[in-house]
Amino acid sequence: MSRVEQVTAHKRLTASAQRRVLCFSTVGVTKECRTSIGVGSERSLGLKRLAAIALVLVTLPSVASADSFSANFAGTGLGSGVSGYNGNTYFSVFAGQLKWDAGVDDFLSFCLQLDSPLQYKQEFSSTMPGHISASEAGRISALVTQNFASITTNWMAAGLQLAIWNVLYDTDSSASSGAFYSSTSAATFWANTFLSGLASAQASVGTAVFLNSVPGDRGQDQVTYKTPEPGTLLLLGAGALALAARRRFTRRAN
Repeated sequence: MSRVEQVTAHKRLTASAQRRVLCFSTVGVTKECRTSIGVGSERSLGLKRLAAIALVLVTLPSVASADSFSANFAGTGLGSGVSGYNGNTYFSVFAGQLKWDAGVDDFLSFCLQLDSPLQYKQEFSSTMPGHISASEAGRISALVTQNFASITTNWMAAGLQLAIWNVLYDTDSSASSGAFYSSTSAATFWANTFLSGLASAQASVGTAVFLNSVPGDRGQDQVTYKTPEPGTLLLLGAGALALAARRRFTRRAN
C-alpha cells in the first residue's frame, strides 16, 4: 500500500469512529435520533437538547394556571394564634400563612373559610368559591395584592388573615370591633392597618388567585398571590441562550 493510500485509509477510519447516533427524549418531547459526524455537529445537537429541556421545564403547570390540582398541606409559615368571634361562634385558631406542596410547585396561601376544617390533602380548582360575593372578592384581591409580598413578621401575617376574615364575616373596616372581631391586639393592629388601606369594593383591583376546594373531601378555600420565581426566570434565560447559541452554530455550519 502506497503512502497516499495509507493516509486515505486512516482518514476514513477516523471519520467512521467519529460517527455516532445520539438520541434524546424527555416529558412532552418526541424522541429524536440524529446521526452526527464531527465535533461541531455534536455540539449543535447538544444545544438543541438543552433548549428542549429548558422549554419543557418552563411549561410545567403552576398554581396560577392550573384548572384543577392536588396539594398537600405542608405546615404553617409566618403567623400566630389568635382568638375572637366570627359572628356565630368564638374561635381560637392559627392565623397566617399556610404552606402547600403541589408537586410541581410549592405555594403559600391564606384561609377563606374560618368555619371549615383544613384537610391535609385537598383538591383545588382555580375558580371563585361560591360563598364569596363579587364585592368581597374585590376587597380580598386588593388586600392580597397590596400586602402579600410584604409580609415579614408573624403579626403582619396574622393581621392579613384577620383582615381577610373581616371582609368575609363583617361589613366594617375594623378587626377589633363589630360582628367579626379579634381580641389579639398585636394582630388586629396590622389587620386594621391593612383594612384602612383598601379602596372601595367597586374600585378594588388585584391579581389574587382564589382556590376553590373541590367538593368531596371538602377542605378550606384558599387565596394566594403568585409571582415568577428566580428558578423559572433562570430556566427561561437558559432556553433563550440555548436557542441563540443554536442559531449561531447553524449559521457557522452553513
